[in-house]
Amino acid sequence: MIYEFYERHKKTILTLGGFFALFMLFMYGINSYPLIDVDETRYVSMAKEMLERKSWYTLYFNNNYFFEKPPLYFWVIALSFKIFGSISEFTARFFISLIALFGVYATYLFVKKAVSNRLAIISSAIFSTSLFYLLLSHVAMLDIILTVFIMCSIFSGYVTLFVKDKNKKYFWWLAYLFSGLAVMTKGIPGVAIPAMSLFFGFLALGKAKELFKPLHIIPGVIIFFAIILPWHWLMLKMHGSLFLKEYIIKHHIARFVNSQDLGRKQPFWFYIPILFAAIFPWSFVLISYILKSFKGFAKKVKRRFKHNFFIERSNFDIITILMWAYIFVTFFFYSFASTKLPTYMLPIIAPFAILLGGYWEQYLWENKNNKGMTNANYAFAFFLILASVVMLAAPSYIDVSIANYIKQMNIFVMTFLMLISGLMFYFNKNQEREAVFCIYIAFMIISIFVCVKDVTKIITGAGQDQLMDYAKYVSKMPEAKLFTYNFGVRPSVAFYFGKNVTFLPEIDDTVKTNLENELSSNTPVYVIVKNITYNNDLQNTRVVKKGPKYTLLSN
Repeated sequence: MIYEFYERHKKTILTLGGFFALFMLFMYGINSYPLIDVDETRYVSMAKEMLERKSWYTLYFNNNYFFEKPPLYFWVIALSFKIFGSISEFTARFFISLIALFGVYATYLFVKKAVSNRLAIISSAIFSTSLFYLLLSHVAMLDIILTVFIMCSIFSGYVTLFVKDKNKKYFWWLAYLFSGLAVMTKGIPGVAIPAMSLFFGFLALGKAKELFKPLHIIPGVIIFFAIILPWHWLMLKMHGSLFLKEYIIKHHIARFVNSQDLGRKQPFWFYIPILFAAIFPWSFVLISYILKSFKGFAKKVKRRFKHNFFIERSNFDIITILMWAYIFVTFFFYSFASTKLPTYMLPIIAPFAILLGGYWEQYLWENKNNKGMTNANYAFAFFLILASVVMLAAPSYIDVSIANYIKQMNIFVMTFLMLISGLMFYFNKNQEREAVFCIYIAFMIISIFVCVKDVTKIITGAGQDQLMDYAKYVSKMPEAKLFTYNFGVRPSVAFYFGKNVTFLPEIDDTVKTNLENELSSNTPVYVIVKNITYNNDLQNTRVVKKGPKYTLLSN
């Protein structure tokens, strides 16, 4: 009876089961670890301050203007706080994880429409289990929102090549809409990457004229500016040259041209190793795919130009060209930019996942790519063995507090890594291809569960846990003031204190004098200082709490 019911409703059951599995994968444990310094705690603190101030246009951090970002991310988090009626780790991260899920679904729909349902499932599975995308969907940072809006803008434009003419205008309008939302999330990249990806993708296919049809472009431009202009115009009206200098010149133009003052300048090749880390555990398959692609590239180009470069192609060929256009634009846009951060590679994961989906599909069902895939799978298995050895040796070379966490994890993690490695060797040797693919998926599902439970303890155990403990301790005293002394701004102190914190990252005689005057007053004053820099400069203080890295002082 159960089997007959399953057979009748197989498609519905599998679809619902897949959605539930993805929901659990992206939502699991998002309330089980504290907000993480520096960006997550800062941005969530700003959303909290936005809600408390009811300042929906001008952004503040710790009672100071913040002109670095547009407000859409902060509106999303503040809305979450409002809907759930509480401010917590769960409410801060819920909509981020939900938007990440939407990104996976959008990828599935795009590939299904363009090529096939089977390729869509494989590509979505690879995308949803790629390291950077999965990890960052569990933290309340704006990179996921930006990534999903950029993806949806590009996919909406690309999908017009695969729909009926009467429906094309709607997808073009969606492309402009998502680009506008991306701009309201993080500015220039939200329009630059989609615009260039669409232009070069259509140019490579000989269809550049499609971009400039009045029916598509005029309503699209209106939609785009209707989204981005009101806030920008209002901010210029409210803050004038200050907003222009900070938002436009410093955090858009200078960030792209010269980031020396921001401390984020990196070499041009910075993103090459980052990219392979971002798409782990599919990194070795990616190497295999790239080697094969470049090996046959010259022959394909020669054949195309010898006959007709713009001859008819299969949908899969078209998708391949479009994804490479998307990849090259994103990679070189951020590589030429002076400011470089690892999270900037997030938008590039989806197109690579689609390309790898095709590579896997050929291996699983068409008996192609055998040598490359077999070698990539063995390389992954060897990597896991190496990782287990590193885990064993690591505690001897790192900070004692972090080493203790790693020692606690070692038995389970090493056993897990060796088990996955052994299964990979066995199934790969016996050409159990579907089992090999499932091992990759299972590896990342189990890994994210471990990361949520244990790896976050390692991150916060490097000192942030003490900062949070001190901030919560002082927050119980309504009249108390809290300072941090002679170390960088840690927004976790502000968030868990719940009020304004005076950060003193750089110390001179004036700063010392002002702080000593505060300590001499009748108001309860608390100061967090690093143990290695604590000395007798601070007069009239007593030690309230002392941890491995920080000390809490009071008058």
